[in-house]
Amino acid sequence: MPIIKQFHKWASLLVGIQMVIWLITGLFFNLMDFNFFSGNTYRDLSRPAINPAEQQKLIPIEQALNTHQEALEPVSQVKLITMLEQPYYLLAHNLPAHHYWPVNATLINANTGKIQHIDENFAQQIAVKSYIGTGKVSRIEKLPPPFSDVPKERNNLWRIDFTDDVATSVYINEHTGRIVAHVNDWRRFRDIMFMLHFMDYQREGSFNNVFAIVFGFIALTLSVSGMIWLVQLIASGQLRFSLNALRHKLTLKNNNEKAPLTPESPHQITINNHHGERLKRVELTEHQQLLELNLLDGLAQHNLSLTSDCGGGGSCGLCRVKLTKSSPVHPAEREKLSKKQLEQGVRLACQHACTGVSEVQLLRPLT
Repeated sequence: MPIIKQFHKWASLLVGIQMVIWLITGLFFNLMDFNFFSGNTYRDLSRPAINPAEQQKLIPIEQALNTHQEALEPVSQVKLITMLEQPYYLLAHNLPAHHYWPVNATLINANTGKIQHIDENFAQQIAVKSYIGTGKVSRIEKLPPPFSDVPKERNNLWRIDFTDDVATSVYINEHTGRIVAHVNDWRRFRDIMFMLHFMDYQREGSFNNVFAIVFGFIALTLSVSGMIWLVQLIASGQLRFSLNALRHKLTLKNNNEKAPLTPESPHQITINNHHGERLKRVELTEHQQLLELNLLDGLAQHNLSLTSDCGGGGSCGLCRVKLTKSSPVHPAEREKLSKKQLEQGVRLACQHACTGVSEVQLLRPLT
């Protein structure tokens, strides 16, 4: 049982932290401006179309294929696209299910019939053409996956950085010349929130990741351990349900068993050993009896707070009081108290219901 309690405590902490993260990130997603955080602050989103009159002047695709027949791999699909105000045939040699999966393609200029390679100069032209900001190109490099800015992408990409106020980066597909994304600091912040929300700490671009699976397992075992603990509390009599409200007196004594306990403030008790006054009596209300509060909570409701770090879970062992020697001993008390202390009647206040106690002796100053 101690192992189950420790696991339940730490699992509760982990689940609680992730719940707070979900609350914060979920609120962010509900309030954020999608366009602002899209990364397209300085992106030209216009899509120029091919003039039908000019299209008739293009080299037929059959002629282009025959010209490069020996250099080309088998073609699965042909598309006519516009790039840098020029028409190109995009020959796909494979057909991936998603555009970010590995692609093998060839570009042929539809006016000249020549194969166009996406080299550094051509990639820079594409990036500059799509950029409407005032920044200048600061760096160009070809990178293999994975990419922190576009985690799903599995193709080699050209990255072109611009010197603007939001650190814009443009990613160009090495094979197709497609603009994969414009990414800036605002989009990077959004991606961090997505990472936290979906627990995608390995930046796979997916919520179906190992951290989410492990978290689901922890949440499941948290529920199971909570049920086991609940059954144990009921079986040991520490948790009882009652429909009868019985009048019950709770007597409080100080450590010397003579002076009265007088609440001075919500968090302090004044112990006077010198006046021989009557011992103070605290009477439980009917509502408190129905709830069957434990002694720790019952004292707290009368502004008499015992020291406790676990909130009444029986794991810290700090809320020690002295009851009658015949008071039942619960499992948590066997773990936290010595045999000699148990024989003297020392018990944990959080483990005993107020209605089962007629007299209690405090062993340390109240906080």
